[in-house]
Amino acid sequence: MRNGSGMGIKHLGRSLAGLAFAIAFAGCIIGGGEGGTGGRGNGATSVRESWDTSFSIDGTVFSDSSLAVGRAIVRQGDARRMDGFLRKCISGGEVRIGFLGGSITGGAAASRPGNRYSSRFCAFLGRLFPQTRFTEINAGIGATNSRYGCSRAQSDLLSHAPDLMVLEFAVNDDWNDSALFMSTMEGLIRKCLSSTNAPVLLYHAMNRNGNSVNQDYQERLGAYYDLPVVSFLKGLLPAIESGGLRVDSLLSDAVHPNDRGHLAGAYMLFRCVARAHAAWNGGGGSPAKPPFPLLSDFYQRSGLMEAGDSTISVAGSTGWIRSLDPLGRDAFASVSAGAFLELDCTARELSVGYRKRKGLNATVEITVDGAVTDTLSNGFPEDWGGGYTRFDLAYCAPSTHAVHRIGFRVLTGDSMTIEAVLYGGK
Repeated sequence: MRNGSGMGIKHLGRSLAGLAFAIAFAGCIIGGGEGGTGGRGNGATSVRESWDTSFSIDGTVFSDSSLAVGRAIVRQGDARRMDGFLRKCISGGEVRIGFLGGSITGGAAASRPGNRYSSRFCAFLGRLFPQTRFTEINAGIGATNSRYGCSRAQSDLLSHAPDLMVLEFAVNDDWNDSALFMSTMEGLIRKCLSSTNAPVLLYHAMNRNGNSVNQDYQERLGAYYDLPVVSFLKGLLPAIESGGLRVDSLLSDAVHPNDRGHLAGAYMLFRCVARAHAAWNGGGGSPAKPPFPLLSDFYQRSGLMEAGDSTISVAGSTGWIRSLDPLGRDAFASVSAGAFLELDCTARELSVGYRKRKGLNATVEITVDGAVTDTLSNGFPEDWGGGYTRFDLAYCAPSTHAVHRIGFRVLTGDSMTIEAVLYGGK
């Protein structure tokens, strides 16, 4: 539904897992070599691993010269950005690796945090550079996409000053709205490249159908911005399609890697860095500034409602309880039918993340500058262990620096929780 101004609600992403609304800031401090990663994780086949040789899954070999690894490394990217990272790795001390993504990055199906791909990637780097401590910054939140990622990138990733950033949204971004998500992913990439000289690496996971959803457009962005790109799908799908490698050996469900899947992904990422190290000649120079946007820089100028950001403010509230979520961001919960919340926003776009769960039945009407635009409903037919957070567009205005008032009125039911308020185009 939409009004005459065209400010309709648009769904911002297909949810693939329950939302774990907490950032795991894990200290994966790896000095010298780690013990063998073993083969006792959640999966169907045994894994043999040796740092000196290789490891295999269902006979598919993982080594620097293997076909699977060669296919997985789609691009090596601009060596000038990798130069500073490699210098830090070689010189020793602490090196910080940041990971921003969905539940795959969060390690939803790994048997323990140390078995998720991010932690294993840090462990592999610790073997290559034993004089260096690698600190893992894991900012994975389940059921989230690059729209939320670009708004939370500053607080969840960039504020920790990472020396290398891995972005993983190729599965969670909705292929039904690829134009939007190409813009949000480009905004995220530009925000990262503009904030630091650290390299940005795109990691593409896959689902059980062998479809990485928006991987093609993310590869276009990777080529345009000359980023390293590693594709789990391109590395392993040929072996799966030939029957030599079983998808059950890699995935625990429709999309989440098991311990072996995480190990395979980590090794592919590691080999991308190791190849850059092997080709490094000690030079490099300053990395180039981001080029003119391929599509848009709209979502480079994005953020969320939190302390210290005056882009969004409360104009009025009746029957809504305002609080801070576990990440220190504004959240709102209605307590009765008729509850009304008004927000003033100076950005061109505002989106809300609200909890959908089985057993909820609230309907909320949205108004923009007094005109009804659409409704939200938090009912959900399935039980996902607490539901998930869905992100919807509340308005998108053509002008900048104008104040728009967005209202949320509970029409039916009583319990509606807005867990995040995002903006774009500031």
